[in-house]
Amino acid sequence: MDCLSLFEEYLRSERNASKHTVRAYASDIRRLLLFANNSSDDALVHPEALRLIDTLKLRAYLASLHASGASRRSIARKLSTVRSFFSFLQRERIIFENPAEEISTPKVRRHLPEFLTVDEVKLLLECPEKDALAGLRDRAILEVFYSTGVRVAELAAADLSDMDLLGGVMKVTGKGGKQRMVLLGRYAVDAVRSYLPERASWDRGLSRNRIFLSRTGRPLQERDLHRIVTKYSRKLWGGRSVSPHTLRHSFATHLLDGGADLRDVQELLGHSSLSTTQIYTHVSAERLRIMYDRAHPHARRKPEGG
Repeated sequence: MDCLSLFEEYLRSERNASKHTVRAYASDIRRLLLFANNSSDDALVHPEALRLIDTLKLRAYLASLHASGASRRSIARKLSTVRSFFSFLQRERIIFENPAEEISTPKVRRHLPEFLTVDEVKLLLECPEKDALAGLRDRAILEVFYSTGVRVAELAAADLSDMDLLGGVMKVTGKGGKQRMVLLGRYAVDAVRSYLPERASWDRGLSRNRIFLSRTGRPLQERDLHRIVTKYSRKLWGGRSVSPHTLRHSFATHLLDGGADLRDVQELLGHSSLSTTQIYTHVSAERLRIMYDRAHPHARRKPEGG
């Protein structure tokens, strides 16, 4: 087994990484190896070739990414992948020094997440038709996204057995295979209850017990859920970019605006680090600043020369 395959197995077995993460890490490493050795030969993932990659080659690789137009965020992510790969090789005594240790991560400006206002969410949730099965399904999807704040992958993988409508909770499996319980509000419960009796007409034995199905009876995939959210947002706002993640951002922002504790929101979102959740406090603070500047008579600057 070559070194990259060993690393992929380590990600799956020890770090419990998702298949998407494993695929992304492997792609990043292959791109580095192709650059460093100017070849597509599979032998590049063997120890002899890897030991030839030093700090200078890594710096040249990062410079090539910048020259190709890659963003600072993308370069920082790829560097993080490379660090993890060489740390693994060093731990396994395949290499003796980590060439990525001396390279600092590019500073990335943290963008505040996009979110919808409460009124905009209400408009979006009321957009699907209530007298058609597709509309009942889509309304339930939108309500569950906003009520729970789940990631799109988490909802796509959820089974009927994961949802307890009586208790108003749903079990989801997040990043790293970690399971958590999320809360279903009354509107989400009502929307799902309206959809489920009609769901049977689409179920042709292909559903694998997933909650949300297509017209052909197959489970909706992540891209399908993205498309459904985008369809209704475009109907309302044209080209405005709204995704399932926008509803997740809106969920967190509205909870904090309503006085929820940051650690409670962290748990509901499934964040492993509180610092990840804290970005939403910046969103709320920024909104507060805009409101203050508009409303308070002494907040606005006095005109020059006045």
